[in-house]
Amino acid sequence: MLWVHSTSAVLALPWTYAPACRNVALSPSDSYAGGGTWFEHSGETLVCERGGALLHAGGLPHCGVPVTRGVRHLLVLFLLAAPLPLLAGRLQAIGAAAGTKPQFFSQPRRRPADLALSSAALQLAIEANPRDAESYSQLGHNFASEDRHADAQRCFEAAVELSRGRDFAALVSLAEAQAAQRQ
Repeated sequence: MLWVHSTSAVLALPWTYAPACRNVALSPSDSYAGGGTWFEHSGETLVCERGGALLHAGGLPHCGVPVTRGVRHLLVLFLLAAPLPLLAGRLQAIGAAAGTKPQFFSQPRRRPADLALSSAALQLAIEANPRDAESYSQLGHNFASEDRHADAQRCFEAAVELSRGRDFAALVSLAEAQAAQRQ
């Protein structure tokens, strides 16, 4: 997969179901400004020189930092282990694909492909991995789309707590769920 990070992208924190990911820099670092890979646990942004690679656990919340000048090309490899599928991650991916949460923070909530399937898959993902903030956030968006704002609030509270308050999108969604209940 070849990802090109644009200047306007605000990227969500991916929580991949691959046991490991490798990001290979294809652009020299002086051909762009900004960029890099930010890791939630440390708050650090890492930038590799062209040909350099970064290997990290797939379940480690991280995101691409927006590029402010030029273009940054990356080759992103997801290293999968067929005998060890990560059920929670796969369920979360199904839930995300069928649900209402937008891919990027600045986009409106999308129309669900199959809200019942999405919510069921996300609830199973949470049971399999109760430390996955993204599954709680996805499920919260589904509940909000059904005007189940108290349930949405509980999900967003869990996402905020699990991210130690670092997930800005979850904080905003929590505030929206609280405001909807006061109306």
